[in-house]
Amino acid sequence: MGDLEDQHKIFLQAFMWKKICNSEEVGDLFKKCHIITNVEISDLPLFVMKINNALKPLNMAIHKGTDELTGESYYILINSNNNNISRLAPEYKVQELEVFKSITSSIVKSDDGKISSTDALNLEIEAKISKKEVNDMLQMFKKDGWLCEKEGYLFFSTRAIAELQYFFRENYADFISSCQLCKNIVFQGSSCNNCEKKLHNHCKESYFTRSQVCPACNGKF
Repeated sequence: MGDLEDQHKIFLQAFMWKKICNSEEVGDLFKKCHIITNVEISDLPLFVMKINNALKPLNMAIHKGTDELTGESYYILINSNNNNISRLAPEYKVQELEVFKSITSSIVKSDDGKISSTDALNLEIEAKISKKEVNDMLQMFKKDGWLCEKEGYLFFSTRAIAELQYFFRENYADFISSCQLCKNIVFQGSSCNNCEKKLHNHCKESYFTRSQVCPACNGKF
């Protein structure tokens, strides 16, 4: 961390507090950090790369991700320790972690990357937990930025997909799809009628302005 200059430290402190920022917020923060420290504005990717190099020993990084539903870009401070969801144990009690794992498994194994909040309340949990307790936990996971809810369905947040991607790939390889365009994990997207390969909807919209065939099989999507 000693290699970071003041503008980098201010930028990082903001992320330590907020965890996730959209591209507009990041742009504003980037400019303010340079104005406050009275230095010439540099290149954002190189700026973030320098911070990430300093964060490597701490298994942390500022990662760029995209919201699956809106296509909006975000920068997220993640724990880059790749392998195990149990690293969340310091944040949650044993029962809370068990519920989170159960919900995670159900969303990953679903056909459309989401489960209804009703189904989430009725998941089979080894420990005896009331539906009220499960509901309280769901609200906590949403508040902590791991889950989102829309129209009665729960799905992974942009932060969860960015931070847990290695866990998903290593533990649910048979259920994980990668977008044929950006190669990132896709939970909620569109499938080709021929080969069933998936695309993020925002990737599909951009791609089909140039081509009308599936990027995987060259057939009609």
